[in-house]
Amino acid sequence: MPKLTGDFKVCMEEANMFYNIAKDCNDMDLEDYMTKGFYPFIVNVSFACELYIKAIMMKNSQNIDEFESGHELEKLFNLLDDNCKEKVKDRFEKEYGNGIFNQFLSDNNNAFIDWRYALEHSVKTNINHFFSFATILKEFVEENMS
Repeated sequence: MPKLTGDFKVCMEEANMFYNIAKDCNDMDLEDYMTKGFYPFIVNVSFACELYIKAIMMKNSQNIDEFESGHELEKLFNLLDDNCKEKVKDRFEKEYGNGIFNQFLSDNNNAFIDWRYALEHSVKTNINHFFSFATILKEFVEENMS
């Protein structure tokens, strides 16, 4: 994947915007969520995760605000340094159980692309896991990178 440069602050602002839209969708009453919010929730939460991962890359890059391009969550996450990966993974697995994190990432590697075109093929995910992953990434960046 080619490396790009960006602005950490802008990346975080955008990630937070997508996260907040996903949260608004997730907070809808069940009927509205199922008819209006489900697909936008997944698209927005997956893109927020991507941007939080890229923000971590920017802060940890040897060059100024450098990150990898692409939408594949598993590939992007695996490019992070081991310390960051372990902290995020440990927090996720404390909530959902040991051994589940890698499968979650693998299952949702292409979520941003897959869910934008869900009408073309069958897709599935665990919405609770996805929102938790986004929240963990958001809090990790805020606590460790800001």
